[in-house]
Amino acid sequence: MDADALFIRPAAPDDRPDIIGLAVRALRWRGDERDRAFFAWKHDDNPFGPSPAWVATAAGRIVGFRTLLRWEFSRGTERLRVVRAVDTASDPSHQGRGIFRRLTLAPWRSSPPPGTTPSSTPPTLKVAPDT
Repeated sequence: MDADALFIRPAAPDDRPDIIGLAVRALRWRGDERDRAFFAWKHDDNPFGPSPAWVATAAGRIVGFRTLLRWEFSRGTERLRVVRAVDTASDPSHQGRGIFRRLTLAPWRSSPPPGTTPSSTPPTLKVAPDT
């Protein structure tokens, strides 16, 4: 196995400390209880459901993460359940390896979370304008 190989997988609950640690390195979070509580409020306690998330790993270490925040909208009597890509970070020492792109495409390559539709197409995909 190549030590520099990059793997993308769904995030697991026990990844949280490493995800917060990555946010400290890449996004300049403090990594304190306030950051941990805000992340949990936003992604675990969201009234529309927990946020699906993916991580990138290299040599067994988390070097990237991406979360999809759940939203619900009403259109007449119809309820639209969507997800929106938010909260992404790539480890500064691993930038330039396509981590952001691969994490952005991962949910669309597998399938969106059950019962949801992506609220936007990933920026790396071309979409024909509506006619």
